[in-house]
Parts: sequence; structure tokens; C-alpha cells
Amino acid sequence: MLKKYLLFTLIVSVSIVGFSQENNVKNEEKSQTETFKPNGGALVKIFANYHTNFNDVSVMQIERAYLGYNYNFSENYSAKITLDVTGTDFYGKKRYDAFLKIAQLQYKKNKTTIKVGLIPTKQFKTQEHFWGYRYLMKSFQDIYKMNGSADLGVSVDYHLFDNLCFDVIIQNGEGYKNISPTGTYRGGLGITYMPVKSLTLRVYSDVSSKPDVNRSNFAGFVGYKFKHKFKIGAEYNLQIGNKFVQEKEYSGISVYTTVFINKKFNVFARYDMLQSNTLEGDAEAWYYKKNGSGPVAGFEYKPVKGVKVSANYRGWQSYNNDVDYENMLYINFEYSFK
Repeated sequence: MLKKYLLFTLIVSVSIVGFSQENNVKNEEKSQTETFKPNGGALVKIFANYHTNFNDVSVMQIERAYLGYNYNFSENYSAKITLDVTGTDFYGKKRYDAFLKIAQLQYKKNKTTIKVGLIPTKQFKTQEHFWGYRYLMKSFQDIYKMNGSADLGVSVDYHLFDNLCFDVIIQNGEGYKNISPTGTYRGGLGITYMPVKSLTLRVYSDVSSKPDVNRSNFAGFVGYKFKHKFKIGAEYNLQIGNKFVQEKEYSGISVYTTVFINKKFNVFARYDMLQSNTLEGDAEAWYYKKNGSGPVAGFEYKPVKGVKVSANYRGWQSYNNDVDYENMLYINFEYSFK
């Protein structure tokens, strides 16, 4: 099944690139006399927070820092490198681990974008961008590790029309923190459609396999944004064959909205729900420690360009009856420049 999926993905990619190249010959955008000057720039983005559960947890931390550089060789070719420095728990102590997250070469012309190397994955980027508050909380699929946010591979985006885009990706399959070659690849296909400017629809599916077992993902998203007044989005996510155990399934929804008061101030809310199936012979769902639901709500203030501040409440009701309802208060910060 995987070979057929990858073959289909490859055929779509080659067709897209071929069509694009033919179109490029017919439509030259720049005159021969215009000169391009190579250029580049650094990127720094830092996430910090203070959070408390009003009881035994009260923590201030620098959660993550992105350090990168982007360079444009020509109008069509560019390269990007990004380091992800992440705070992790190590035997009860906090330390920072650095990972190479992005190391890509990109070709972009007219309707086609090709990326190769250590690249962003496609499964939840649209949802993450629409949610808009990555510095305070990951999007649903990222939290529950349905896919990594970056991986070794190649991706092709092609805009068939201005409002219809196809994307295909072949990736190593385990994310940028685990790039060891295993001989197992993940092939994905996504379609994004905007029937009107304010409405975004997207579906995505991928599959990877080992002998006698597959792991597959499905994601559906709908988002509506009314000018700069408000936006609302909803997504459904499903994984079958978690860690290549065919019987393990888990799924969930995430719904979020933002109301823009002015250019510097907005309020937002989100609700997540995750559930998993119960394996034969077990009394509890296999992912019961994570199963649950809960709200997020707060406000964001942008005092100057490059600085974001958010105060937000987070609640979580575990489906494990032995775990109490969780209340958390967060003060989150993002500061960046490029």
C-alpha cells in the first residue's frame, strides 16, 4: 500500500513540476535587463512564560528559542537554516537541548514551490497558522505527536488556481529529533481550497508502513476569517496504527476563535478534546493518561512590532477518574526580529 501511495505522490510531484516548467517558459516575469542582488537575514524568536496551578506549581522559564538565517541566491532559489533550542526535563532538572530543525533548499517560481532537506511538514501548518498563538500553545496534532513539525524529505506545493493548492510530501517519518534512516517513509497529500477569500478548507492524509502494519493519518480543517474583526476555526484529527500498532487509534477535535479589538489587542478561546480506543483485553483506553478535554481562554497584547504578551487560563478534565481537574494560569511572551 505504501509503495502505491509513494508512487502516486511521486507522479503528482513530477506532473506538477513539469507543468510548472512549461508554464514558466511561456510566462517570463522579469525582463532580461533587471538585476537581482543576493540577500539574506537572521531570524531570532524566543518563547517565555510564567505559569502556576495556584497550588504547588509556580514556574518562570524560557521555553524555546529559534535561531536562524535565510539567504536568497536568486529570484527563485533560497536556503534556510534554523536551530531549535528547547527546554527539557532531565532527571528532575531543566536543561536546554539544541536541534537542527530546518536546513532546506527552496525553489519557488510562479505557482510552484519545492523544498528539499530538513523541511517543515504539511500535516498541521495551516491549522497552526490559523490558530495563531504558537508561542503559548502548540496546535492539536503537534501536542499529541501525530506528526513532527519538521522532517527530512521533499515537498511540492502547486497552486492550480489562485484559490486551490495541492501539496505532496515524502518524509523520513519520525520528525526532526529522530532522523535515523529506518527504511520507512511517510507519504502525504493535502488539498487547500478557498471558495471565497475569507473561508479556508483543507484535507490531508498520509501513510507509512512496515511489514504487515500501516500507520495512517487524516486531518480536516475549516476556518473563517471576517476581515480584521474575528476568526473561527475547527479541525478533526485521526491516527490509526500509533507507533505501528495497528489496533491503536486516537482522534480529537480542536475549535478556536479570536476577536480582534484593535491592531494591538485581541481576545481568544480554544477547546480541545482527545480520545482513544480500548484494546481487546484492556480495561482502560490505551492512551488514557492523555485522554480528556478542556478550554483555553485569554487575551493578547502587542505593544510594538516583534513583541507579544498573553495572559491566559487553561483547564483540563482528564478522562482518568483518578486525576483531578487541572487549572493553570499562564503569562506568555514572544519576542522576535528578522
